[in-house]
Amino acid sequence: MHRDVKSANILLDENWNAKISDFGLSKKGPNVPASFVSSNPCGTRGYICPEYESNRYLTTKADVFSFGVVLFEVLCGRPAYVAVDDQPFNIWVQKHYTRKTLNTIIHSGVHEQINPASLHTFSTIAYQCLKNGEERPTMKEVVEQLQKALDDQLVSCCTRLRRCYIFFVIAFYFKTIRSGALFSTPPPPPPNYIVRFWVLFLKKKRFAVVKTTLCTC
Repeated sequence: MHRDVKSANILLDENWNAKISDFGLSKKGPNVPASFVSSNPCGTRGYICPEYESNRYLTTKADVFSFGVVLFEVLCGRPAYVAVDDQPFNIWVQKHYTRKTLNTIIHSGVHEQINPASLHTFSTIAYQCLKNGEERPTMKEVVEQLQKALDDQLVSCCTRLRRCYIFFVIAFYFKTIRSGALFSTPPPPPPNYIVRFWVLFLKKKRFAVVKTTLCTC
């Protein structure tokens, strides 16, 4: 049990791989029970699950709750420790999810690029992480759903790049036709950003890297 999962404790290396840090409050080892009552709750306000904060009851699902908060931080571009509309961040995002108004609070940069299928998978698993106690998924289930969201996004990116390249080729041939050099000019190679994307795609890199590559388009 980490006991202090938050965005500030999730670091990225030079290859954009996420690394969990700060294990000062964690409980680990073969003798640590799956749940226990703590007389001294730890963690960061905004990320602590309700049952741990109010009843001092800690389970392995506490970290799942905290990670769900982090997922919504990524989606909305807001820090969880700042209240929104006089209510905690996690309550605020859950209300928008249940009311089907999540699109109104998603960060504009994410909203412009994320595939609807990927958004649905991502937001659904994030919402499930914020449910009560044992209703939350396991971290294994969370990872599986995030991988599905990533796969959906990569498929969408491939489609966008194919369309972009087709437009690029059409524009090229239109230009050569006008100049009278259609049969003397070889077809153009793919633009560099398409080559870089396929290299990343085949190596199954993180979406964050793919997203950065697409920004050069």
